[in-house]
Amino acid sequence: MPAHQAVARPPSAAHDLLLGLCFFTAASLSAGLTRFQSGVAFIWLANAILLAALHNSPRRGWMRPMALCTLGSVVATSLFGMGPVSAVPLAILNVGEAAAGAMLLGWLNRGRISLSSGREIAGLLTVALLVPAVSGIPGAAVAHFVTHQDYWANWMAWTSGHALGVLTITPLTLLLLRGDVAGSIGKASASARMEAVALLLLMIATSISAFGQTQYPLLFLPFLSLVMCVFRIGRIGATFSLVLLTIISAYYTLRGEGPIHLIAGGPGAEAQFLQLYLAVATLVALPAAAELKRRSRLFSELERNAAIHRLIIDRTGDLLMTTDVLGTITYTSPSIRTLTGYGAMELVGRRVRDVVVEQDQEVASVAHATALRDPSRTVMVEYRANRATGETGWFESHIRAIVSETGETIGAVSIVREISDRKARESDLAAAAATDPLTGLANRRAFEAAYDSLSVAGHGHSIGCLAVFDLDHFKLVNDLHGHAAGDAVLHGFADILAREVRTGDVVARIGGEEFAVILVDADLQQAEAICDRIRRVLWAWSVSAPTGTALRPTVSVGIAPIHDGSTREETLDAADRALYRAKDRGRNRLAIAG
Repeated sequence: MPAHQAVARPPSAAHDLLLGLCFFTAASLSAGLTRFQSGVAFIWLANAILLAALHNSPRRGWMRPMALCTLGSVVATSLFGMGPVSAVPLAILNVGEAAAGAMLLGWLNRGRISLSSGREIAGLLTVALLVPAVSGIPGAAVAHFVTHQDYWANWMAWTSGHALGVLTITPLTLLLLRGDVAGSIGKASASARMEAVALLLLMIATSISAFGQTQYPLLFLPFLSLVMCVFRIGRIGATFSLVLLTIISAYYTLRGEGPIHLIAGGPGAEAQFLQLYLAVATLVALPAAAELKRRSRLFSELERNAAIHRLIIDRTGDLLMTTDVLGTITYTSPSIRTLTGYGAMELVGRRVRDVVVEQDQEVASVAHATALRDPSRTVMVEYRANRATGETGWFESHIRAIVSETGETIGAVSIVREISDRKARESDLAAAAATDPLTGLANRRAFEAAYDSLSVAGHGHSIGCLAVFDLDHFKLVNDLHGHAAGDAVLHGFADILAREVRTGDVVARIGGEEFAVILVDADLQQAEAICDRIRRVLWAWSVSAPTGTALRPTVSVGIAPIHDGSTREETLDAADRALYRAKDRGRNRLAIAG
């Protein structure tokens, strides 16, 4: 038993006494008015009231109301039913049926029901059909013993009459006991209350119009009002309408009036048809009311979540964007103005690639297609896009597919944030990692990357030359004049290199006083001319040491051709060997690998 039910307080003695009186009244009316051919009642409402009361209270408080209702059943059956002989066994069966129904209803729904879901309505239908069918077995036997009427006719009347009572009376009783009726009336506006009253009066009018005359078969007429009550008033409208329809239709039918009286077969056949009619009305109203309640609750939850999402979207600096399968923008959040300068509706209807720079359109399209192919995956992509001002910025998108109820991919949602500052820092860090801090030239790592990107597997022909420069007697400069003088020499030679090479050539410091130049698309003759010019410019250049001495450094050069497919180590080794030959020949000269 659920915890909330276990700790609930049992009803008071006055409450139980009132329940016993209600049970007695309902049993007396059913036994006195709906018994045909001296058998069991065709409409039995008392058990439905007790079932709802027991279901709504803790089991430890069941004994007193069950005892009072047993007494009420005995008195009603003795006075208006089959007499004192059957009163006690039928009372036990009636009260036992209500208790069994309450326990089964609680077990099927894991606690108390509110008639707000299809599962709960299915549980109520199960109880209404199963429990009376079982209790009807001994109940029909008692009726057969007392009245000598057909056993199966009594069983059918018992089962259908008790089931109809559960379906029509139990829902209303549950809502009354739970306080849902009073709560709904209290929360409803004046106009809503007036509408509810008008619809219930319409239900009464259409029911009287259908059953208060015999000339026309207007049994469909109350269903129009019933549906209106279900849609406009919900569960409470459905239960009140069913009770009104039951009372009015039973009143006229039992008096021998109304269109059902046209059926041949006598009062028993008329009562059975009425049971079927009311059962159909119940199966129309209650499931529809439960589904409307579920959808109303779902809609409220969606509205609440939508409000939360709107608040988050409005507060966040990130851009939320949705697109269809073709990449056409269908929605952008207000933050798009801060990020790009565009208005929220300005890009709707345009393709994403229209604002992505041409060089990055392919990578953005591939990311979008990848997300659509795998809805379980979130795809991240970085790209450049144009702002409304025409400036370009870096952006990062996290893309995930949108899937319909049928499992079909219908678009994508993206969270977009600007990463221009991060990209600028990455660029600065990359430049710092590839730059010699003293001279400002590329360092050895950048030289190796440049060579590797230039020399790829090919046909073995020359694609340029590599020149290695080494300052002559540089150690003496540091030893005699200090490191400041050595740094000045390095700075000066780096400036000469950067100034004298061609645009597109790569200049790098690869060691202490060693420099390398990749002369792209230069043959050995061109490379020799460029390097010799650099050697002569340095020879004519001088710098003052801190001691005031004029320093005139010289440099030796080794040149090697870069063949397509040759490794960096092979070419560098060839240039180094040429450099050593130049130094061996007296320095301040160049040599070509051969």
